[in-house]
Amino acid sequence: WYIDLISFPGYAGVTLTAKLAALPTLSVTASSLIFSAVEAGAAPAAQTLTISDPSGSAFSWTATATGGTWLAISKASGTGNASLQVTVDQKGLKQGTYQGTITVTASALAGSPVTIHVTLTVTSQAALAVAATPLTFQAASGQNPAAQNLAISITGDSAVTWTAAAATTTGGSWLKINPASGTGNATVQVSAAAAALAAGNYSGTVTITAAGAANSPAVVQVSLSVALAGPAISSGGIVGGGGSIP
Repeated sequence: WYIDLISFPGYAGVTLTAKLAALPTLSVTASSLIFSAVEAGAAPAAQTLTISDPSGSAFSWTATATGGTWLAISKASGTGNASLQVTVDQKGLKQGTYQGTITVTASALAGSPVTIHVTLTVTSQAALAVAATPLTFQAASGQNPAAQNLAISITGDSAVTWTAAAATTTGGSWLKINPASGTGNATVQVSAAAAALAAGNYSGTVTITAAGAANSPAVVQVSLSVALAGPAISSGGIVGGGGSIP
């Protein structure tokens, strides 16, 4: 841009003010939007598109979404600058990648229409698998049985976190589990603190919970049998059997 001014010699007293105005133009904040979701999980958070004209002129606009019913916008038309909420819903969709578009049209503005490409990636739902076989412990009075391992398997998403909780119906807090939380596939150790328990039968459960995963929570039944300790045999005879026989 340039301005060439010519005046007669000695001519003064004239002030020229020049103002450059931006051409009315349609502006949209994003050219693409990307969403990701799990098949049976919660819908991803909405994303915002801002429609504006930097020149500040008055204008009207329309917006349309295509690609499937999984894609939606909060407004279909309006006047002046505005914000649109773009949402997706993966309900009913299988694992895969889905494409859609949002087209914003403002016929009075340069640069119209503007097309925004939308991508939705749907992954399979994670699934929790824990051995269904009950855990059985046996111990003599005053002793603790050997700990047992419990395998936790997460398929579909190795980033899923889980928690493990032990509960008992009788005998107090004799059932222990370690670790109590983790991520992805793991093996936890289940133990029974039976040394302080009286002879008898006890029961409890181990509950594995993986938020958002199928088959969660998984409950494993646990039983503990504590028997009276038998008489001990020493070099001098049988001890604790009602007398000592040399």
